[in-house]
Amino acid sequence: MKKDNDYLYQFEYVIENIWRLIHLQDNNPFSDTFGCMDYKFWRDKSVDFADARYQEASATIGILCSKNFDFLRRSKKIPPLSRTYNAFSAGVRYWSKIQNKDGSFDEWYKGERGFAATEFSLIAFGLAYFFLKGRLQKKDEEILRLTSLRAANWLSKRDDFIKSNHQAAAVAALALAYKNFGNKAFASASKKKLASLLKTQTKEGWFPEVGGMDLGYSFVLLDYIALSFLFIKPTAHSLSSMKRLLQFILPHLHPDGTISPEYGICCNDYVSRLGIFLLSKYDRHAKQLMSFFKFSSPEEKGISSILADDLRLSRWSYLPILSFLFGVNFSTTGKKQVMPQQGHKNLWFVNKKCAVASYHDGNLHIFYSIAGGGVVRIFQDSELIFEDFGIKIDVNRQALHSRSYDCKRKIVYNNHSCFFEGFLSEPSYFSPSFLQRICLRIASFSSIGSRLTRKFIDWMRVKRGSSLNQNSAPFANYNRNFSFKRTISINNKLVAINDEILHDEDVAGACNVETYFNTSFAGKISKVAQHNQGINIDRKINVKEKKVSVEIGK
Repeated sequence: MKKDNDYLYQFEYVIENIWRLIHLQDNNPFSDTFGCMDYKFWRDKSVDFADARYQEASATIGILCSKNFDFLRRSKKIPPLSRTYNAFSAGVRYWSKIQNKDGSFDEWYKGERGFAATEFSLIAFGLAYFFLKGRLQKKDEEILRLTSLRAANWLSKRDDFIKSNHQAAAVAALALAYKNFGNKAFASASKKKLASLLKTQTKEGWFPEVGGMDLGYSFVLLDYIALSFLFIKPTAHSLSSMKRLLQFILPHLHPDGTISPEYGICCNDYVSRLGIFLLSKYDRHAKQLMSFFKFSSPEEKGISSILADDLRLSRWSYLPILSFLFGVNFSTTGKKQVMPQQGHKNLWFVNKKCAVASYHDGNLHIFYSIAGGGVVRIFQDSELIFEDFGIKIDVNRQALHSRSYDCKRKIVYNNHSCFFEGFLSEPSYFSPSFLQRICLRIASFSSIGSRLTRKFIDWMRVKRGSSLNQNSAPFANYNRNFSFKRTISINNKLVAINDEILHDEDVAGACNVETYFNTSFAGKISKVAQHNQGINIDRKINVKEKKVSVEIGK
């Protein structure tokens, strides 16, 4: 695969994995689940309903049935048209089969009537409809049209402001439905949802996700708002809003084209390719970022968040294909670009409302996730030279650590240092009990019960500061007897990270102190005696001499 052009790298990865997508499907025409892409349901029998998001894999297969990819068939890089179309046709029919009577679909639990499952699958199959004109068989066209109209009608009457990226995807889904079927009510609903979404943008430029900020989902939001611009002409306000969003993101984008998942409440580390390409005709920063990805690739680090496992590949495999279809110039002629933030001198970018900070000074780049518990990553040019994930101490058989999401942590900084104060946390994780699952099933039997249940779940998400599903991050259960302070100081090419833990009595009984870090530099760890009450951990990263030292004092 091309490793000097990320657009090509991702496109070729999808093409090489088309057989993998096809074999997710139940291809037995005598089976009741013929066409189902969720093998956990049709094959393994480990779940009791089919996740509609898996069906999006068959939409990707359908898009590849278009004439645009005949050149790949001739070179035998993808299966014959008959094979891919049959898989697509079966997938469309099963997508229609699992649609709820009100037009919605389930993803997380049976009876969910999910906003995300409905809009994202509508987009995927809507794109297949858009690109397959002339090759759609009459029966498939009818099924696809009727199923899409039912989904679009359901979606047009609902909003999701808990997760802004969902509202953005609804904007795109309805704009695409308008383009495909000519129903002006869908265009009106799309514009209304966009207007309501733009009102939620914060002064710092980001959009709320479950009461916090998430960089990865900020890129997802950019993808789908920019996609909607292809079907409904953007306004000056919507373009300005997306430019502001990108300006917020850019200082926190690693020089290798990745981001720190700990910056966000959902720990999503997705970085847009399609959205920045579509925005590049309106914004110079997007154009520069697109050029960066045309000349370099983070390779597997760039696909891990969207294509690496079966679920992500099923959901997002059409995105690299869209970049090809909508006209990304894959040519690598021209001048290699660097990240827009490179070249700054001794400059902190701090966003206090979402508690994230980044520092840039020439080829030195520091990324500091205060909201994520103080996780630190240091780059020299585009090389990751040091990353620190935090600390853990064991006190009286209780494990406490610094990692938990809280965007309300206060930040204090000047030109040469940045610190926050908080408390260590006893980790706890969400996993619904058997009884809770039974109650959820019963409550979701009816449409009204499903809506009330979802309101309660969303209330819990905001209260706990977590997306709950598709997230392994712990809750912030603070032990307020243990205060924690983390400071980053920069003096030329010497970076110091200091942790201070204070407690009046029990800290002296800490039986174990651990610090978790990775580095490409030579390093040493030493323990020193201290007479003050508390624990101090000092890390010194000498970028110039490529050395790291860690001192743990009690």
